[in-house]
Amino acid sequence: MHFYRNKVWVFDDIIDKSHQDEIEKMLLSNNFSWYFIKEIASPPVGRVPRPAFQHQFVHKGGEVNSDWHEMTMRIVNSSCKKIGLQYDKVHQGRSFFQLPLSIVDKDILDPVHIDDENIPHMVVLYYVKDSDGDTIIYNNHYEKDKEKPLENNLEIKKTVTPKKGRVVIFDGWFWHTARQPSNDTRCVINYNVI
Repeated sequence: MHFYRNKVWVFDDIIDKSHQDEIEKMLLSNNFSWYFIKEIASPPVGRVPRPAFQHQFVHKGGEVNSDWHEMTMRIVNSSCKKIGLQYDKVHQGRSFFQLPLSIVDKDILDPVHIDDENIPHMVVLYYVKDSDGDTIIYNNHYEKDKEKPLENNLEIKKTVTPKKGRVVIFDGWFWHTARQPSNDTRCVINYNVI
């Protein structure tokens, strides 16, 4: 997986339109199991929390937790095939559903984070629907920047706008964040593979 370090790819329509529609219908239905979380990422002290809803497809470490995991794996497999990545296993898989929040200043970003500091991984981030709330990936990399304070040293590598069927695949040790949606709901599927 070393070849894929320090890379970011963006592809539209990574899966066919009918499968995009099926996933959107499933995740946005009244029958899908969403669980409330107080904070979408670890907030800095004194910051207003960014609540959201989460669904865990695969727990960290690889234990499958959802009947819907197989349906969403087509996204992972198509994405990895597109860049020629053969992964050993799914490390974790989640989906997040965010509501626009009037309490949040839309110009303030969600906390900058990486999904797992303990293991190198690739992120496969899929957008379930069109929305605002861009994903921002920084040039800052955990492996080389973990000792530096990030607040004053962030340099944007790529900004990706959520669009149904779009996927962004990137080295999971790039620090990244998102803007909170302000116009409509934001829904993503996020898998980490190793």
